[in-house]
Amino acid sequence: MLEKLVGSLETPHVLITEFSGRTNELEDNLYKFRIDLERDKVFIPIHMYKNVAKSFKRLLEDRDHYSNLGKTTEAENISKDLLDLYNEIEREHKTIIDNLSRIVPTDDRSNT
Repeated sequence: MLEKLVGSLETPHVLITEFSGRTNELEDNLYKFRIDLERDKVFIPIHMYKNVAKSFKRLLEDRDHYSNLGKTTEAENISKDLLDLYNEIEREHKTIIDNLSRIVPTDDRSNT
């Protein structure tokens, strides 16, 4: 989804809404499962990832605003910042997925 969002000044509003919803869902789940994530020592990297995603969302909304006003130079400048954040998200995504995949669920019922 991010590739579609970062690549063009003309961003379909439905994609912005979808990305915003997913970012909010990530934030909600991050805090909902904070204790478990901290126990597994993965809270901080995911929290940092979430912050970058939220920054991306805000910049995306700013770019959309400038594009709608016909302020192409401002929108293009924001696109450069979006590309930097996109690259950061891409770098961190694999690391976070690898860290999460190493977590082995425990089943307390197995001791009964």
